[in-house]
Amino acid sequence: MNNNLIQTINDPRWNKLLETSDDILLDIYCFILAEHGIDSTKTEVSLLFTNDHEIQQFNHQYRNKNKPTDVLSFQQFDDLDSIQDALTKHPISLGDIILSFDTMIKDAETQNKSHQDHLIHLFVHGLLHLLGYDHELTEEAEVMEAYEIKFLAQYNIADPYQSG
Repeated sequence: MNNNLIQTINDPRWNKLLETSDDILLDIYCFILAEHGIDSTKTEVSLLFTNDHEIQQFNHQYRNKNKPTDVLSFQQFDDLDSIQDALTKHPISLGDIILSFDTMIKDAETQNKSHQDHLIHLFVHGLLHLLGYDHELTEEAEVMEAYEIKFLAQYNIADPYQSG
């Protein structure tokens, strides 16, 4: 990838999918940050590509949910204002995104979506969390999901919240 997206692959099953997705993920990263007024050359995100076993451990330890999930995000800043403030001082890490191969593949196939399209959606979803978006409250979920739907449409990816 490059130095903006620091990737660690803990499950080799990711390798083939990432061969065709690395450049797309970087383009998305730069575009979304630019849309939010953030200079992507002064930021980085750590990506961990793993499996259900490892993501379940993170989910249990940090969210008290003892089950696997598709994506976890650990943000370094609460919102865009705090990101912008930190960027005036020095380059920053926005946080970490962890993705599970097992759950991502299972969900993509259950929802009749391509693996790459679903990976892109999960990456966008995780990145938005790092920028302060959330979906705990209905109003927050509506804003976040509307952004995801609109953004993904630019990549000809169908609304991820409609069952396929």
